[in-house]
Amino acid sequence: MTAYAGPGTPDKLEEMHVEYPADIYVLGHLHVPYKIMLTDAVFINPGSVGKPKDLNPDASYAILDLGPVISLEFRKVPYDTETTIRKMSGLGLPQSLADSLLAGK
Repeated sequence: MTAYAGPGTPDKLEEMHVEYPADIYVLGHLHVPYKIMLTDAVFINPGSVGKPKDLNPDASYAILDLGPVISLEFRKVPYDTETTIRKMSGLGLPQSLADSLLAGK
């Protein structure tokens, strides 16, 4: 699991917690796997299957088991980036997107 790269500061997460009270938040679209514990809530981002930004090009996901004992496991699996890059090129997407996919950033 990488360092926190979430939606702003812990203050922003506290604001979210006050506005939308919950025990567990599962966030997305941030492309970096993390778990942040605040006073009475946990914020989780499973990472990214398609465009990770944690310097590891593998697909990232998490398994969250909610009971009876709560557990969280982050996982990484390789996927066929070469085929993805070929298809991106065929669609005329910029080479910089393919480069960032390979670099995981």
